[in-house]
Amino acid sequence: MRGASFFISAITVLAATAILQQLGVLAAPTDPSPPVTIMLNTTVSDPAELLMEARATSNIEFVGFHGTNGANANVYQAQARRTGGGIPVPPAFNGADAELGPGIYVTDDITVAQFFAQSSASANQNRGNTRDGANVPVICAVTANSQNNWRTGIRKVWIPVGDIAQSVNGKNDPTRLARQQARIQAVHGTTTNTVRFSVLNVHDPQNIGTGNQLVIPSGIQNQFSIRVCAPVSRSVSQLPAQLGHSAFPQFNYQRNKPLWHIA
Repeated sequence: MRGASFFISAITVLAATAILQQLGVLAAPTDPSPPVTIMLNTTVSDPAELLMEARATSNIEFVGFHGTNGANANVYQAQARRTGGGIPVPPAFNGADAELGPGIYVTDDITVAQFFAQSSASANQNRGNTRDGANVPVICAVTANSQNNWRTGIRKVWIPVGDIAQSVNGKNDPTRLARQQARIQAVHGTTTNTVRFSVLNVHDPQNIGTGNQLVIPSGIQNQFSIRVCAPVSRSVSQLPAQLGHSAFPQFNYQRNKPLWHIA
């Protein structure tokens, strides 16, 4: 990676899960799943230290899943370890055609994060890039550094289907991007400080049982963190519990509109 050298170490997620259970973060399973590995930057010598640190920061709030590759996951986690929070600003768009603008894309549906993780890892594999786990699909848990600031301080707006800037001739529809900006300005925000939400299934937007997405713009990525990531397993349904969070559709952005003050 640029400017630093990272490599991946692995522990069984069963050990991490046991620690979470001891801390009261995760209920003990009635049917334990087989071991899978969890990605940790090697600067973390003891996984309990990482999990206890997250537990001690009681004001953080889980906001969703981010699918990426192992190299990126290491950088994200190293940033959280070095500075206590913040997500490095990516050099380019990520997510589904950046249809909500540039930034870090996050979803409430872990199967969607799985898709993007596998796409990122496969692209690196095809280019022959395996350095630092770049060819390993990884899902990360994204948290807001302050629950209070996330719920009532950070500006948030829901983008309707008609304003989602899908790709036109390889570029995002500028008319729809302009309409998004108007909605952002209506909540006295800017494109660099306002989180945008939308549905993922534009063909059935009223169906609350389908997944959603949000984008965290570059200007406020320092107010979020990625502390824990796990490689995609054959049973992606196990990952939410292994990351210590509930799964979609119980965790659903549309249901969280009042709680999170999404305009």
